[in-house]
Amino acid sequence: MDGGSPSIRDQGSRIGGPDMTLELKGVSKVVEGQTHIYPTDLTLEKGTMNVLLGPTLSGKTSLMRLMAGLDVPATGQIIW
Repeated sequence: MDGGSPSIRDQGSRIGGPDMTLELKGVSKVVEGQTHIYPTDLTLEKGTMNVLLGPTLSGKTSLMRLMAGLDVPATGQIIW
C-alpha cells in the first residue's frame, strides 16, 4: 500500500465497530403481490456464527439480499 488510502480491513473496522449487530425488525418482502418473506425479527451479533437453513424457495436468498442491502423490504427496518 502507498499509505495514502485505508485498506479494506481499516474501512471494515470503522464501519462495524466492536459491538456491531445486524437487526431486522418486522422485515418482509413482497414481489408482484406474493409474500416471499413474512414479517420477521432477527438479531445477528458480531463474533457469532449463524446458519440459515430451509427448503427450496423458502426465502433464504431473499433474506440474504435484504440483509446485504440489495433489496428493499416491503415492511420493517434493517438496522446496522
